Amino acid sequence: MSTLDSIELIDREETCHELGKISTATLYRGVASGRFPRPINVGPNTVRWVLAEIRACKIAMMNSRAAS
Repeated sequence: MSTLDSIELIDREETCHELGKISTATLYRGVASGRFPRPINVGPNTVRWVLAEIRACKIAMMNSRAAS
């Protein structure tokens, strides 16, 4: 199995849930500000997020909280 085969993509609803059940508006505001990872385009009007990037983002947020 190649590295690309092991990358899991998740949709907007799963991404919002993974980030703490946030709203779609909060997700896209976070993407625009750089707080959350950008999605990738997988087709016309279809985007997905890389699950590993979302989980890394959550860890970074938790670590920054501990440093404050």
